[in-house]
Amino acid sequence: MWCEIMKLLIDNLDGGGPQDYSPFLDSDNLPALKRKVNRATEMRAWLASAGPAFQMPTSGARVVLQRDDGHKLFTGYLTAAPQQEVVGQSQSGTAWRYAIVALDDSWLLDHNAPRARTPFTHRTAGDALRTITNDVLPGVLDVSGVQELNPVNQYDVSSQRSWSEHAQELATRSRACYRAHDGTLTFQPVGQQGFQLNEGDAGFSPKGLTLAQPDRLANDITIIGEVEPITYVRDYFIGDNTTLGFYLSRSPYARTPVTVFEEEYAGPSLDPTLWYLTDPGGRASVSGGCLQLAGGPVTVGSVEALELAGGLRIQHGQVRFTAASSGTIGGIYAGAASDANCAAGFHVSPNGGNCSIQALINGAGAGGALTTQAGHQYSLVTQLFVNEAHRVHETYTSSKNVAGNGRGGDTVAAAMRVVLSVHDVDPNSPGTLALPATILYDGVLGTAPAFALYALANGNDLHVQIAYTRLQRIADVEVRSMIPGQSFRSRLPGALYDGGECYVSSAGELHFYPPYPPQANEQIVVSYRASARAIARVQNTDSIVSHNVGADQGRRSRVQRMSVPPAPTSVDCENAALALLDDAVEKAWVGEYAVVSDNLPSSDVWPGDFVQVAAPSRQANFSAIVREADVRVMSLAQDRSAYTIRFANDAAEPMAAEFAKMKLPDPLPVAFTTNGPSSPLYLAPLTSAQVTSIIATQIGVDTGTTPPAGGGFEVRRSDGGWGATSDGNLVGRYATQTFVLPRLSRVQEYVLRQYDNSSPAKYSRQSALLHVDYPY
Repeated sequence: MWCEIMKLLIDNLDGGGPQDYSPFLDSDNLPALKRKVNRATEMRAWLASAGPAFQMPTSGARVVLQRDDGHKLFTGYLTAAPQQEVVGQSQSGTAWRYAIVALDDSWLLDHNAPRARTPFTHRTAGDALRTITNDVLPGVLDVSGVQELNPVNQYDVSSQRSWSEHAQELATRSRACYRAHDGTLTFQPVGQQGFQLNEGDAGFSPKGLTLAQPDRLANDITIIGEVEPITYVRDYFIGDNTTLGFYLSRSPYARTPVTVFEEEYAGPSLDPTLWYLTDPGGRASVSGGCLQLAGGPVTVGSVEALELAGGLRIQHGQVRFTAASSGTIGGIYAGAASDANCAAGFHVSPNGGNCSIQALINGAGAGGALTTQAGHQYSLVTQLFVNEAHRVHETYTSSKNVAGNGRGGDTVAAAMRVVLSVHDVDPNSPGTLALPATILYDGVLGTAPAFALYALANGNDLHVQIAYTRLQRIADVEVRSMIPGQSFRSRLPGALYDGGECYVSSAGELHFYPPYPPQANEQIVVSYRASARAIARVQNTDSIVSHNVGADQGRRSRVQRMSVPPAPTSVDCENAALALLDDAVEKAWVGEYAVVSDNLPSSDVWPGDFVQVAAPSRQANFSAIVREADVRVMSLAQDRSAYTIRFANDAAEPMAAEFAKMKLPDPLPVAFTTNGPSSPLYLAPLTSAQVTSIIATQIGVDTGTTPPAGGGFEVRRSDGGWGATSDGNLVGRYATQTFVLPRLSRVQEYVLRQYDNSSPAKYSRQSALLHVDYPY
């Protein structure tokens, strides 16, 4: 007589608790587990019964496979009711077999859709995964084992993707592994636990080890990324009091508006996935489709940070003041929500029984104030135009640059134009809807924070009703004009009923609304970024030289479209290629080890574990990561299982990248760098270059910066041929900040880059383009 040691426990969730199904296991089909890195573990088994004591498990039943020492090999849920099969007859009746299939604890997570959220901004991968997990099943899993790992600058949370799909992407972004097991979620870098396979160890099975070295060498990698902003464009037009449309010289980057969130305050309270609320006195409420504030102190802020990049329009809402108020509406904060940290916002102060609204810029009042009138509604809008579309580069990891120390992740400096406007609407005078908004502030912040906190309302005594709030990513197209004898002013893009004066069509046309035609001789300047496909090529010359033997030039090329992590810019493509080269120039190893649990080199093996292989007889000494571990129970009584462990290093199978198919026309328009980042090879772009004067025969130019020592500014008719050896499209080289260029036609454009006295000379990475369309 023998006793069962390893147990299969099934809880049918009928109130009876876990039941021991070990006696019903088919001895010829004992439980088998399939474990794959960043995938749900699957368990399959057969149960057999011919008696009435057997209760058939139900779909969704809780399943635990447990060793004698209490270690749980598997925990999860039956994915469906068992598949039933007749195997014969016995004295007690028909004999049946029941095939059961179960998935680990992630099955329960995948059966509950993630909540739709605004994109995560400036979070870590671990924070993102914890938030999604608690959205799906709040408090069900212990998430204390979720580590922070790599930053994720922008991450879209979709209710149309399963929890597992989100977890897999976040794991890839951080070269990490996750596991939902025994009520606990772990998320950590691969290789945190591990073991050795040393052929000199007792219990090592030489027959169980299989090794191979696939030819995966790559030392010349080209990465294709997303569409990125490139050339800094300024188009110059002249008004005639009639023309409303002006065709831009280039297609602007991201010219289609995207609504990030739109809050109509339709529910009984604030949406906690969108807003946080600090309201010790209970002064905030939601009713009648409005956010109601009746005093303070109170702060209503966005859960997600704002990336101050590209074009942003924040419609803080249609505000009605119910009493004299004190506080800030629509504050963008470089730090905690306080006036001292406010980069831009609308400061409200009492003015008798009404209020004064003034721009708050860098913690201080700026410009004039607008006095409110009783019964009027005020649409407060902040428009931001940042000359960089991405403020932090993506982070890419490898076996040499692990999570927390990846390549990239640096902040991109940028200047930001801030336009604060108020649209005053009198409900008793419909004509006020079509009046232009009043601009309270229009200026440039030379240094803008990459990320900021947004608080819709923050104050000690706010008495307001706010009807809606909307955040949009808009075309990063800055429109300014100047009537002769006056100063330049911003022309507000947007809908006419929101106080807008113009818009940029999908065809790339700047169009003014009929009430606001540019006047005769009114100068119009449109600033934006042109776009192109991000791409970069990186070579490891040491590897190329080492493989240059005879007729073999030694170069092993690879062109791949980056999918995860994304590569928004050419710099990101470069960092991604460098991370891939960390491993791609090393020897690729894959292997498999079959062993009985008695001789297992660790207590258990999970995908993501580190394995160090030391097999001198096979000229093998390398480290790898377990990708799969199949576990087949051999004997319940002896608590024994057979393990088949498959492993590979990153040279054979990259852990931190996923690719998509894409083919670009040859030749690829890409420069390359060698053995390291290319940023030291370039000068800053001429982001402030502008036209200062236009007459029939010449155009005056100010580059906005002093020339580099021993260098200057190179001007060409088209964007190409940069350098001293190509003069086909060269206009000239200039050693002064300002200079004059010839005007040869109505439409004239020039492309500029700066260069220094290095050998070879360094140039700007991106060009500045000045386009003039003036009648003679």
